[in-house]
Amino acid sequence: MGNLKTNRSVGLYVALTAIMNFLPVVLVVVIGKRLASGSGNLLSAALGLGGGLKDMLADIMVILAVAWIFIIVYCIYLLVLFWGVCRDMNVICQKYSLGATMNYIFVMLLSAVTLNIYYIFWSNQQGNRLKEAEGCYQRQVKGTGTSHMVFALLGSVPVWGMVFFVYKVQSDPLYFMAHPLFTIVVSFIGFVLGFMDLVNRAYFIRDVNTLAEAYNGQGAGYASGGYQGKAAGNAMQQGGCPQSPAGDSMQPEGYSQDPAGSAMYNGGPEGYTMPVNEWMPDAAEAWKPADTGAQAGALVGRKGEYQGASIPVEGELAIGRDGTSCQVVIKKPDISRKHCTIRYNPGNGVYTVTDCSSNGVFDREGNPFPKNVPVACSSGTVLIIAKSGNEFLLQ
Repeated sequence: MGNLKTNRSVGLYVALTAIMNFLPVVLVVVIGKRLASGSGNLLSAALGLGGGLKDMLADIMVILAVAWIFIIVYCIYLLVLFWGVCRDMNVICQKYSLGATMNYIFVMLLSAVTLNIYYIFWSNQQGNRLKEAEGCYQRQVKGTGTSHMVFALLGSVPVWGMVFFVYKVQSDPLYFMAHPLFTIVVSFIGFVLGFMDLVNRAYFIRDVNTLAEAYNGQGAGYASGGYQGKAAGNAMQQGGCPQSPAGDSMQPEGYSQDPAGSAMYNGGPEGYTMPVNEWMPDAAEAWKPADTGAQAGALVGRKGEYQGASIPVEGELAIGRDGTSCQVVIKKPDISRKHCTIRYNPGNGVYTVTDCSSNGVFDREGNPFPKNVPVACSSGTVLIIAKSGNEFLLQ
């Protein structure tokens, strides 16, 4: 696919939506003044408005026709705008297997049928997708799944208010006339909350523009600063994201292929508090430097952002949220900056895993690894990284 659109105007959307939100107030004021005007009113004469009932109704019809034309044009604009936003969002996220959203028309139809409940769920889902893509493209986005959900929830209150209004008018036509203060306060609150959806959508436009720029910069290849390697079929990205299936197995930027890098073993890991051979006899051999030319271990993604990727383990491999100190980056709230480290001794095929995190590393049965204590593990061990949905296999 060609370059994505990066210049969708947030300002134009905000301006047109603000006019749309104020339109009912403007219509009430304009039509009210026209009804109150008389044939001798100087303002009416200056505007060429007749004073008769027929002329007055004709003027009101013209005002309503102009309003309807604006509403139709705005709805078409909104449909085209967010159809394109959703399309580009899918292109951006599918490059790293981050899922897809349905066509925007179906999103709006489902939202209408469910009184915006589906729209709240959809906003949360798409906000989470864009936040995950943030790490893949190394570009900051403003919205999160939670913030989009909150804005969509608040923006849906006026919709539910209209349903309540229709119900009360049918059951008690004079209810709102009998409670004018309540009517005014509720109408004002609904008017203000209506702008929350404006904020929600504006963030979507802005964030898709930002990620589209990064996507265009990467082209069909890999993100700048990402992994680059030789063997086909094992796709990874520094941002903690799997590459497309056709991608290559990639090497972390600055990752040492020189076996001398295994000198990091000397002195043990940071935070070492317990001899590793207390966990497994002979496991101390896992700390011996790798022989020159020895085969590296491999960390295979079972679930999550690295599913299907095979990551070479030479020297020390760090998993965490910080892209400057970790080779495997996972941008999730419950992942520590440096969550855990993995080392491999090709001499005996033993891995050593150290949990440096706040939220833990767990084995296949859900048992936690001890904090800051190197644990010797054999091939076939499963590592569950906190509650991030990411699992790895020591191969």
